[in-house]
Amino acid sequence: MNWGPEDLGFNMELNQSETLGVKDDHDKAVRALFREDKFRQAVSHALDRDGIAQALVRGPLLRAFPGGLYPGSPEFDRSSVVYYPYNVDKAKALLAELGLKDTDGNGVLNFPADGPGKGQDVVVGLRTSEDAHDTQVVGDQVVVMLGAVGIKVNARPLNSQASTDSSTNGDWDMLIDRSDVFQLPFTYCNELGPITDLTPNWNRQGTGERKLRDWEEDIAKTAVAYCAEHDTAKRKELINHWNYVWTLHNYNIGTVIGRKGLALAKRFKNIPGGLPPHMYQWVEDAIMSETIWTPADQQQKQVRPETVAVYTK
Repeated sequence: MNWGPEDLGFNMELNQSETLGVKDDHDKAVRALFREDKFRQAVSHALDRDGIAQALVRGPLLRAFPGGLYPGSPEFDRSSVVYYPYNVDKAKALLAELGLKDTDGNGVLNFPADGPGKGQDVVVGLRTSEDAHDTQVVGDQVVVMLGAVGIKVNARPLNSQASTDSSTNGDWDMLIDRSDVFQLPFTYCNELGPITDLTPNWNRQGTGERKLRDWEEDIAKTAVAYCAEHDTAKRKELINHWNYVWTLHNYNIGTVIGRKGLALAKRFKNIPGGLPPHMYQWVEDAIMSETIWTPADQQQKQVRPETVAVYTK
């Protein structure tokens, strides 16, 4: 078994677009809340990431992850990370500073009465994937943990097509995603911030002008400079500044991270040592299968020799 770098990350995205997919005052209130730094900090503090890791896989295979650049990235610098650890009291205090109070005593915080939410309960949707069961496990934990600080979350698994339609329409609140963007970021330059109208997925262009916060503009400017830079030292400096700003503002929120494992039969020869399961491509596309061989005394008989599969209706 070859274990790759830490690049198996699960992130939680909060839809911060002010207009795309907004249908009513409740949507408007939710988006405004998501755009508040204090709210995203509160969400980060509300997450027991170690608990989420153990809910997915018991043992040391997964650990807490604050978001941003994956630790397995060749350019990652730990000192660039800003982390808001599990602290329920801090989360509740930040939510109170935003004017969110349980005014009707049902255990769920309410929007301020003088805002677009008009005193309604703070209820948000959370999209997970039918095709990736792990996102559902993470989502179930998020429902409980945010509920403990007064935010009601309704989780909804969707299939891949429904998820794509939801992203296109912008009619979603939060989602759990497993992404490869943050392992080798220079291969996903447009995904590193508000560089195009369609990126990032959680702040896409809607109707009217897209209003970027100052730190978002910093993220976009840094990402463009990083992707155009050829000097190795300068590139690392740029992407770690990007990571500092990204994690400082919880642009998206990490949950847990681990490593992918590559299981190989010992009889296979000519496999490069330490071959990661996924870096630029998945392993089956990263090596030339015709270069792999097996000693004659270890070769196994074909299961169905001289047979061509035929599929009928």
